[in-house]
Amino acid sequence: MELLVDDMTVPRASWIDHARDLPVSQAAELLGLEPGRPATGRPTWSCPACGSPTRHRRTGDKRGAVGVTPDGQGWRCFQCGASGDGIDMVSTAVAGARLRDLPQHERARVRDWFADHLGTAGPGTPRPAPDATEPRYPPRREVEALWRACERVVGDAEVSGYLTGRGLDPSTLADLDLCRALPRDADLPSWARGPGGMWTTTGHRLVCPLYDARGQLRSVIARRVRDGDDPKSLAPSGHERRGLVMADGLARQVLGLAARPVWWDPDVPLSAVICEGEIDHLVWCTRSEAAADSGHGPAVAGVVQGSWTGEIAARLELAGVHDVVIATDLDDPGEKLATRIAWTWTVEGVEVRRWKP
Repeated sequence: MELLVDDMTVPRASWIDHARDLPVSQAAELLGLEPGRPATGRPTWSCPACGSPTRHRRTGDKRGAVGVTPDGQGWRCFQCGASGDGIDMVSTAVAGARLRDLPQHERARVRDWFADHLGTAGPGTPRPAPDATEPRYPPRREVEALWRACERVVGDAEVSGYLTGRGLDPSTLADLDLCRALPRDADLPSWARGPGGMWTTTGHRLVCPLYDARGQLRSVIARRVRDGDDPKSLAPSGHERRGLVMADGLARQVLGLAARPVWWDPDVPLSAVICEGEIDHLVWCTRSEAAADSGHGPAVAGVVQGSWTGEIAARLELAGVHDVVIATDLDDPGEKLATRIAWTWTVEGVEVRRWKP
């Protein structure tokens, strides 16, 4: 399948390009390193690598173990010999080694540190304050029970008609198990409700599964299939979508393994499409279905504002995804979401492109 994209990549400089401007002394202050007595008019610090507070312990020298180069962009420890620039100082303190020596998942930790402290999540894209709390998902057993209770969309006239009206083939969607129909008489958990009542009452009967960064079923999203005043889509009441995506079969395998499936042709590059919303996700999955079966299709993930995280990107990076097409909506919120997604990729050589119709 040929993906239509614009000629330009998503406008982004590497986060490293922004982080490289951080002076060593500012990095040391942000890291909370202990300052020592200045040397030749330049500040000194304790070492982020070996932890030594002073340069020469036996002589009582009170200069810090780390000296700063005259231009303020480099450092070296007189105790252990560790050295580098501001990025390497942060990388050493946060992850225990220079950035170039870290595996991909550890590089993500360094990137997140810079995003949290310097706002390097992208030009004009402020990064939200880090949230250390675990996402609130509905109980796993209740989610799994609801998903099992749902039926194939091809056998439900109302849901099937809704999909057909949007140019989607219910038989294909049922075969791929990308969505299911919520029975009208289903016994629903308390969270399967919206402002107008339970999902079966409000007509939110098209159910799409949501998976975490490891490809595990953790929640669902319900789409309204009849006219009404309620929102088009409803997530479980009182719960979050942070860290959850819709995913086709290939995306689930890649997330679960953090590697290419064993059946994947090693000579074929692995690509991914990230789209927005339930309907677009179903469209993209069925567009690429034939190619995916041959081992050449993209892994397709569907997101909404706030659901995509760096952990998901890191799992795809570990799998060797080499080309990413971001197919979020072409309105202002969709453009902002596309930019935020683009800035979660940390591996050099991954081409991130913006889809245009």
